[in-house]
Amino acid sequence: MQDGQPGFVPVTIVGRSMGLYAFGSIFAALYAREKMGQGQRIDVPMFETITHLVMSDHLYGRSFEPASAATGYPRLLAQSHRPYKTEDGYLACTIYTDAHWENFFAAIGDPSCFHDDPRLKDMATRTEHIAELYEMVEHIMELRAADIPHFQVHTFDSLSDDLHLAEVGFYTEHEHPLLGRITGLRHPAEWKGTPATVRSLAPMLGEAGYSPQEISILLAAGAGKAF
Repeated sequence: MQDGQPGFVPVTIVGRSMGLYAFGSIFAALYAREKMGQGQRIDVPMFETITHLVMSDHLYGRSFEPASAATGYPRLLAQSHRPYKTEDGYLACTIYTDAHWENFFAAIGDPSCFHDDPRLKDMATRTEHIAELYEMVEHIMELRAADIPHFQVHTFDSLSDDLHLAEVGFYTEHEHPLLGRITGLRHPAEWKGTPATVRSLAPMLGEAGYSPQEISILLAAGAGKAF
């Protein structure tokens, strides 16, 4: 929530983050078992997981005792820290390091500003005045020549039609026995030895390979009751 207006992130970020945290936790536990010879139970609670994800940035001043500032990382909460409108769409960029800021002012024809403006002295002063600085960037942008990270702001449709994603085969197609031709997503990581592939689609009802007796045993043990 910002400025008193709550809103939802337009993606199931909590559920997906849970999977990533669970994966890392399981991997670490398997490594511990390999080294120590002892297995263990792992619980990955949803509330604590998403709080860890958010507050890693926004615990901010309350990381210290006594608190050096309020919660909320100013750089991420600045109103002008957002995609910027251009003639043919929106552009996201991050002017972060000393070199980025120095190159930015050189690119817009005011190289002395980086050295003369006390707000730009270092990371601490830039963070303190980040709202004003990002507002300045919003109206004047010269990025490519200044070697500043920037990227086109996509829509769902433009992501679906992205030429790079098509070239690397990010979208996959499979033949579903009931739904026909369906589109999926390949694993985003690039593996040089054992790449992740889709060996089979999710089984239909009755296709999991368990006998009725085995299913009864699983149900009696509480399978399927997690939700």
